[in-house]
Amino acid sequence: MRRNAVFHKRKRPLILIPTAIVLTALIAGGIYFKWPDLLDYYKTWLPVTVTEVKTTPLAVITGEDLFRAMADELGKVPESESARRAFNTLARFWNAPPLPESSIVNPSDGMDRAALDRKLLRYRFWGNLGALLRLDHPAALELTLPGIGGKRFISLVGMDNEQLLVDPPIAGRTSFSFSEIEKYWSGEGSLLWKDPLNLLPNSSSEANKDLIKKLQGLLKEAGFYSRPLTGVYDGDTRSAVKAFQSSRGIEADGIVGAQTLMLLYRSINRFEVPTLTAGEK
Repeated sequence: MRRNAVFHKRKRPLILIPTAIVLTALIAGGIYFKWPDLLDYYKTWLPVTVTEVKTTPLAVITGEDLFRAMADELGKVPESESARRAFNTLARFWNAPPLPESSIVNPSDGMDRAALDRKLLRYRFWGNLGALLRLDHPAALELTLPGIGGKRFISLVGMDNEQLLVDPPIAGRTSFSFSEIEKYWSGEGSLLWKDPLNLLPNSSSEANKDLIKKLQGLLKEAGFYSRPLTGVYDGDTRSAVKAFQSSRGIEADGIVGAQTLMLLYRSINRFEVPTLTAGEK
């Protein structure tokens, strides 16, 4: 009888890998594939080092260098264009439309017509800078520039810590000291303002009663008149006007002119009037 040959496959011995080695391999693989994420996470815990960048401040031009820069920069602009730009700067405070670039503005009377077209008034100022600043209105200043024909203007648009803010910038500067502006200013300037109650032509003893009542009402609102609104420009009214003028540092002559009305309207909250202390809009 033939013996059936029985073939048995030899079983390979089971190789046992220590658990520690497996865990190490898994961890190593995880670190390998997750290394970028881990690195980013680690960076979030690193202290932030701020590198201070030191900049060298630009030199401020003063004295004769400032005058030469002023003459050079403003001298390149024709007189009419300089006046147009100054007018537009002031008109912006009143939200009034600007003069187009094609406009030719005669500094003597062109600003008057442009102001009236925009229901504004132009007040021409003569005096010193201290008196102008007491009006606390943006103003176009006429500069004296030897060697430059005609007039040139810069606009006084605000004040900041006793520095005067001007437009356009000169030699990269927008703020100047009192003495720097006064040195080159001719003493003449232009201001734009409004007379909502139309008191200017009629603010005298000959004005009609309704207008004088309005004036007395303004003085009362400002805290300088306590009598009834009589419509008569009497001694009490004149005294109230003088007291108001003195409080604002202008001549106390009892005459209600443009300066008095500008300051009177500004002292009452219901009238929106731009000021230098508020700066440019």
